[in-house]
Amino acid sequence: MGFDRRVNNKTAVCMLVWFALLFFGFFGIGSGAEWAAAEQRASYDALKRQGNNAFSLRELHSVPVTLPNDTQVILIAPTAWRGLNHTLAELIKSEHAHFSHLLGPIPQFDLTVMLMEEEAFFKLTRAPRWTNALYFKGRITIPLAAKGELDQTNLMRAVKHEFAHAVINAFSRGRCPGWLDEGLAQWAEGPENPALRPALAQWLKSRGPVPLNLLQGGFTKLDLAMVPAAYAQSLFITKLIIRSFGFKVISKYLEELRREADQSIAFKKSFGFNEQHFERMAGLALSDWR
Repeated sequence: MGFDRRVNNKTAVCMLVWFALLFFGFFGIGSGAEWAAAEQRASYDALKRQGNNAFSLRELHSVPVTLPNDTQVILIAPTAWRGLNHTLAELIKSEHAHFSHLLGPIPQFDLTVMLMEEEAFFKLTRAPRWTNALYFKGRITIPLAAKGELDQTNLMRAVKHEFAHAVINAFSRGRCPGWLDEGLAQWAEGPENPALRPALAQWLKSRGPVPLNLLQGGFTKLDLAMVPAAYAQSLFITKLIIRSFGFKVISKYLEELRREADQSIAFKKSFGFNEQHFERMAGLALSDWR
């Protein structure tokens, strides 16, 4: 998950907290291409029975994509947006190739990407209107406005971000610490969100860096004011790791996490020192940065 680039810092705080609650509270069921298509059809049917006229029931269009190592992706969209399926298929192929170049062969995984009319999406999830994408348990869901011009730039960023989570999950078997998972996903988007640096600078003026033990999983339990800084710091220290060690060592760490249940052992095997030492070094870098 990530920030919408069009929002200010206060809105960004609310966005992240509500998004996290939605992320962990709503998508708690199984995945799969057949299920995804059936779910979306059933959802439209349910809303139609409720008398909602804010959207039209449409035939769905799907595009299967086979990636190296037999990774299977299926893209599903209402027919009106069928052209986006082909655009996103090419983007996903490109992102998969890019991560393969950086990290090595990506373990097999299955992924469903669903485009939904935002009225249907928000009726189903009861999410606030700023939500621009969700990834959970092998599924990316993206709401699109039924009217008006499509913001393809933010759509592409959202897909890059969420697809990065899918790749990291495949490498680490879901064991990647939250700060690195979110840092790599934000890095994958391209140019950083302009709201992040001011948020981190504001936080560091009166407080020290966010402790990494608070950033191991989801950020839902963080204090409201800490959330933007947590995302910004995650990106900052991930960039520090990229500059200092490169993607080869990051790949080794993700593979160690896949094999090793003890995260601290995996970290030391990969980077040559423990997490506490890394946190002190990162704190010094953040001190110099502010």
